[in-house]
Amino acid sequence: MSWKAKFDLDGIGNVRILDLQQYSIVKAYAEQWVRDVIRSRGVSFSASKSLTRYADWQISNDFPHSSAFAAASRFSNPPEQISKLLLGVRTQKVLRDIGISEWEVMDEGLGWLGFRIIRPGAGDGYPLSRKNWGASKEVISFWVPICGYGAQYSLKYVLGSHLRDYESYLPVDTKFTKGELRLAPSEKVTLASQGVSPGKALIYGPNLLHTEDVPTGSKTRINLEFRINPL
Repeated sequence: MSWKAKFDLDGIGNVRILDLQQYSIVKAYAEQWVRDVIRSRGVSFSASKSLTRYADWQISNDFPHSSAFAAASRFSNPPEQISKLLLGVRTQKVLRDIGISEWEVMDEGLGWLGFRIIRPGAGDGYPLSRKNWGASKEVISFWVPICGYGAQYSLKYVLGSHLRDYESYLPVDTKFTKGELRLAPSEKVTLASQGVSPGKALIYGPNLLHTEDVPTGSKTRINLEFRINPL
């Protein structure tokens, strides 16, 4: 089955957008971005330490995770070299394969490229939701792991959920409430996930039920994300 046929069926695709040399450049940029955010708070996460150990370090050093990694620190317009790599010929072909020939990158005012830093068991990731329940009605999302490649640390999603309707609700007492709906507790679903190797990305549309959360494990996961608005 082609990746496009699987994308149509499952609502998500696993596609290569960078070769390994290109990926190493993007990874180095992303890791330095994260370390610079930490350094901006007057401390340093040693370059000799893998960022997958961030969660343990953060607890030991009482680092203010939530305030340090607020949205303003996690989104930016990257240098031209990084932009050309992430939005290059492979990404453009992937978009053409799903019928998108004209598009623009989505920027809500902080920059079009973002990263997520997800500590296992810490509830950092958004709960099950859809992009079309928020501000991103038509958006196509690209999800690129930087640290934490295995299925345990990957995006979680409901296969085929883009093809059906679900009950939703608006929570009133959660840090994630921004006018965005969540999957109703009455809905019972099965989550799937998959490993994503270096240079590959998960691509999914606005109707896929998904969550960024990593409920268990020992590694911190970091991923880049960017979104495409079809024109």
